[in-house]
Amino acid sequence: MNEIISNSNIINTTGDYGIFKRLKGNRSVTNTRVTKIMNSINKVGYIKSPIVVNEKREVVDGQGRLQALKNLNLPIDYIIVPGIGIEECRAMNIDQSNWQVKDYIDSYAEDGFQDYIYFKNLVDRYKKIGLIAINNAITGLSGVDNNAVKRGDFICTKQQYDNAIKMLEYEKLFIPIVKKIDGRKDYWYIAFGFCFNHPDIDNDILLKKMEAGCNQAGSPANIIQALDEVQKIYCFHRKRGKRLYLSNDYQRMLDNKLSK
Repeated sequence: MNEIISNSNIINTTGDYGIFKRLKGNRSVTNTRVTKIMNSINKVGYIKSPIVVNEKREVVDGQGRLQALKNLNLPIDYIIVPGIGIEECRAMNIDQSNWQVKDYIDSYAEDGFQDYIYFKNLVDRYKKIGLIAINNAITGLSGVDNNAVKRGDFICTKQQYDNAIKMLEYEKLFIPIVKKIDGRKDYWYIAFGFCFNHPDIDNDILLKKMEAGCNQAGSPANIIQALDEVQKIYCFHRKRGKRLYLSNDYQRMLDNKLSK
């Protein structure tokens, strides 16, 4: 096999699939993606689209194509670009839909980024709660900063990780309840997480009241409305005490975080 390495514009071709290696930190290839590529090739034929590898034959771009062509016993076209690795792999996918946020979390975690190792552990452990609510448990914010995650700038300290586990363990108790009520589950979990840390909420009582009154819950269009629904159920038949202003308290907390 005569390979051209010095000129990255030259396309090499081989039928020896064994020369290629997985690049550490690259996303996993799903059977669904490979099947889609194979179906496309079978339907319209293979349009030459070389995979990109480095000098070690680690696949930087085109893992799915490689596996699909291997399954179909077709030759592999590839370009060798010496010196490239996982950083270039991530950069090539930042503005594309190929990689999802979870792929970046897995990639940086495998590459040894401790903040992402914490993040990945939480995402894997609390899949039913979802990425947005998990991010909220870490950062207190209502949305994931996708660009920061993709750049490798996401921060999750050990203290944030430990606090998030406590909050998410509480939110996990509401999974059967969230299945019964309308609205995006993210809104509900973030609302319950905020209540977990609220000084005027008894967490045990909230759980019991939500279990008993979830059929009275409306369908919130945002987190503020979810908090209003939670407050309505929590305060129903409640003995007199300090008045609650959950949505106002949440907005105030959010404004303080965003102003820093």
